[in-house]
Amino acid sequence: MKIREGAIDHAQIDGVGSNDHHAESHALSSHTGTTLANITEVNFADTQDPSADVNTLDDYEEGTWTPGIADASLDGSGEGQSYNHQVGRYTKIGNRVFFSGSFKSTSLGTLTVGNGGELVGLPFTAINVSQAFNSLVFEGAEGLALGTAGDSITGIIIPNTSYATLRVWDATTGVTVVTLTELSADMNLRFSGHFETDS
Repeated sequence: MKIREGAIDHAQIDGVGSNDHHAESHALSSHTGTTLANITEVNFADTQDPSADVNTLDDYEEGTWTPGIADASLDGSGEGQSYNHQVGRYTKIGNRVFFSGSFKSTSLGTLTVGNGGELVGLPFTAINVSQAFNSLVFEGAEGLALGTAGDSITGIIIPNTSYATLRVWDATTGVTVVTLTELSADMNLRFSGHFETDS
């Protein structure tokens, strides 16, 4: 791998075997046109080393998470809920988390069905800034019991939490709480979104 500034090589790492590497390290100044050539991978540390420099990319991570449905307790599995499947994927680039997920419920267990539905299990905690809400989009859903055909659900990621409060577009004035009764015990939801995190 070479680190180049224009036509000048500032650092080179030559790999011969799996443990046989030679590296020369030189200062790389920051100028317009600096290019990293022929890079196939960039490895960030397992533990993030946050930078105060707004122009420094200090983290990259890919992984999985487990989405679930909850009532006001925010417990996605401890009240007897059961699922046919729970799938979640994410990519974290710096302070921004991009995620997708789907799950199919087969039982709400002992959840309080009059409560609003909460989508829990997001892989990171959203940034702790008042009114810094983020949203998620539902690409599809089956098995719901919404009040009127044409109603659609959305989700609001609450600051300083790892869950989204679910809402339904069912009024001319905006969204209202969508209850677990409206979501139903056999809901099948597919969604994606992104949010900012302090993690």
